[in-house]
Amino acid sequence: MTDYSPPPLSVRWMRPQASSAFLNLPTAPVTASSQKDLSWQAFTAEESAECEAAWLNLSDEERRLAEEDEGMSSTSGKSEDPDDEDRDTVGVSIAKDKLFEVDVRSMQLRPIYWKMTTDPIKVFRGAWFYDDHRPVSRGLSIQLEELYLHVKPWLPSYELELSTAFEIGLEAHAKLKQPLDETQSVVFENSSLAFLVLNTVPKRFFSFIPGSSSNFRPSTLTYYPGSTPVYRGYDPAEAAAQSSLGSGGLPAKRKASEDSEDQSRNSSNTSQQKENEVRRVYLASEREETTEWNESRPPVGNEGNGEDVTDLVLIIHGIGQGLATQYEGYNFIYAANLFRQIARTQSTTPALASIMRDRRAQFLPVQWRTSFNLGDDEERRRGDAGLDNEFTLNDITIKNTVPYVRDLMNNVLIDIPYFMSGHKDQMIRAVAKQANRIYRLWCARNPGFDIHGRVHILAHSLGSSLAGHILSNQPTIQPPLSEMKLSYVKECSDLFLFNTGSFFMIGSPFPLFIHINRTQTIARKGRERTMNSPADEAFDKAGLFGCLAVDSVYNIFNPSDPIAYLLNPTVDARKAKEMPPSVIKNIQQPMFTSFSSRVSRLFEGVVSTSPKSRSSSRPPMASKSSSGFELGGPTEIIYGTKEERRFLALNPRGTLDFALPSEGNISGYFDMITAHSAYWSDPNLASFLLAEIFARKEDIERTGLGLELK
Repeated sequence: MTDYSPPPLSVRWMRPQASSAFLNLPTAPVTASSQKDLSWQAFTAEESAECEAAWLNLSDEERRLAEEDEGMSSTSGKSEDPDDEDRDTVGVSIAKDKLFEVDVRSMQLRPIYWKMTTDPIKVFRGAWFYDDHRPVSRGLSIQLEELYLHVKPWLPSYELELSTAFEIGLEAHAKLKQPLDETQSVVFENSSLAFLVLNTVPKRFFSFIPGSSSNFRPSTLTYYPGSTPVYRGYDPAEAAAQSSLGSGGLPAKRKASEDSEDQSRNSSNTSQQKENEVRRVYLASEREETTEWNESRPPVGNEGNGEDVTDLVLIIHGIGQGLATQYEGYNFIYAANLFRQIARTQSTTPALASIMRDRRAQFLPVQWRTSFNLGDDEERRRGDAGLDNEFTLNDITIKNTVPYVRDLMNNVLIDIPYFMSGHKDQMIRAVAKQANRIYRLWCARNPGFDIHGRVHILAHSLGSSLAGHILSNQPTIQPPLSEMKLSYVKECSDLFLFNTGSFFMIGSPFPLFIHINRTQTIARKGRERTMNSPADEAFDKAGLFGCLAVDSVYNIFNPSDPIAYLLNPTVDARKAKEMPPSVIKNIQQPMFTSFSSRVSRLFEGVVSTSPKSRSSSRPPMASKSSSGFELGGPTEIIYGTKEERRFLALNPRGTLDFALPSEGNISGYFDMITAHSAYWSDPNLASFLLAEIFARKEDIERTGLGLELK
């Protein structure tokens, strides 16, 4: 840098302060502020640098278009299309787990893998700042920077000129003002600080006597009290904000304003107050070092990132997301955020941490209901049949009686008739479409994951049946996404583009549909543990409902869940009679058991509960002769009877049914009300999933995680 080159400009990308609530992955709807929040939050230095690099890679035309619509509002006013193919373009991933992304072309921040229920969040590229939470508008920033480069206040010659002007007086200092518009001008104080002053004669002249204070240095505030300080770059603005802590923690602008008001009210203390204020602002502007981000502010930085995620878990919801269009609290995003939060907490426990080691799982929701739209197909079918009577579900709904129950029927239970009708295939395509979209986006941001990473499915309620249909039709092995031809990707409209490791069903009616279709559950030959399976152990029959292209199958349920069914009998009915559901280990300490469980113990033996919910039986693991493989690992040969081998081919534990631990509540009928929706808040489920995904057999024996023992 030559003597005439300007100092580097510390640009910082900003987002609205209110966006912190969304970036923290809320587990309940976020209440928007009733007042317009003008405060902005800076991205971390690393995130901002990545945004700036992406910005500099844009063409001049792309930058112009990005700034064309730019304002200081937090939203764009445009709704988001979750299926927009342009979303495959990789932006700058930020925040927790890098699940959000900044698109510098549209100046928007939004989640990568799911749809926002609000408008995308507007971001801002800050160059000049009033303080560390208020960037100067783009138009004014351009004016300030142009004048800055013209005046060159970083040169020693300007410092001399400014000192001379202070010695001569107000008239000489006024010549340093650079007009911005009819109402205000700017006076540059040094290489990083300037003051916005009104184009009026100052009401009060504060005389400056050189040498009156050895440490006192004059400032524009000497002649223009109450003028607005602006900082070139984020670093000086942040330094000034931190230095203001010595003045009671007030921002520089607010402190200057309040001090000037005090001067007007207290003329006897005016000179001393002005001297203190000028010294504080000037010294703050002299600080050139970059300070660390204040950790007490709302978190923006990454809490883990996608680079160390080894296992991706896609969560497929069941019925009821139609209700989310009317009641935001039913949006499945919040349930997924809650489960992710609980799983993360469980992963830090000593037992699970020793199993997972340096591996991590990420949980992402598959909102298939957003892609399930009957409009186009229905119009085409009705037109071909000559049907012209248009009516809606609302038209045939009886009004003014039990409205909430009717909303429940129309928006929740309606998915079941859809599934049982000719719309089932369209529902299956909706699941595949959303799951594949998420997988493509994930692989684009995590290169090599399609080769080295693993994908698992956690499906709830009807979602497990939809996933079961896809996995039954799925090819035994899919090639890596990076090796697929585009034409093949487009053909997979009702198939997954990835191989599924473990298939976790929770609260699932899948066994019921196996029964209705008069088929059975059997392993797919050619998977991890069935490479060498004989014909009576695994089938090589893609398209047979129940012949799942997965490595392991888990049917997990709350004992009181009325929607759940047993899966073991669909493998071998006679053997299943000897295999009660295995009970998942209760990881809660006795001192934290619920009040209801303590009360139920008082009635033990008087009030009976479901035998299955109280059972702690565990199906036997393979005998020593068949223990040559571990959880999650391949095996050459599975030993045992035909029935045992079929179970072991589907799950290394030799069983498929797993019951969550019962607290022994007073009434199963009471538990039934919440049992089907309580899975997402259950730490036992989260702990069990992580253990089954990552553990080897010796890990289970060492830590005791997994199932209750006799």
